[in-house]
Amino acid sequence: MNQIDGNQILKLGKKHKKWNEDVTIEGFPYLINNNRYFLANYLGKLSKDVKNIAIITPDTMRKEDALKALKPLVYFSIAFDRLENNTKGRAELDFSVYEEIRDYLRNILNSGVLKTDLLAIYERSLKIIEKNLHLQEEMLALRGELLQLLKEY
Repeated sequence: MNQIDGNQILKLGKKHKKWNEDVTIEGFPYLINNNRYFLANYLGKLSKDVKNIAIITPDTMRKEDALKALKPLVYFSIAFDRLENNTKGRAELDFSVYEEIRDYLRNILNSGVLKTDLLAIYERSLKIIEKNLHLQEEMLALRGELLQLLKEY
């Protein structure tokens, strides 16, 4: 298995494109029998909608192996794109307001000035804010792993 760079893989994908299409190649290959298979997406030049897909390889093409690689490559591509798109917007949000609300709720609860009926409401509110902040930290860590994976490939 020879070392290959992104431009060489892109050339392989461009062999099959039509004049009114652009091509993108997913950067993560699927390995079967020591052959790498890549997913090529052929997009319309104006709409950028996926018009066709293809499986390409810089190694020996075997039809059976290419068909086996199709499903995992498509599933991985969809999952990876969703993960990247869904975490991007949330990662850019400023959660400092939530931290201020959390601190305020803690101070109120620790002061002991609340009546019993309000105490449960404030405690529940604090738990919800803390869970949101915890989920944000987990999502940022997941996004960091995703970006690291992108850098490696």
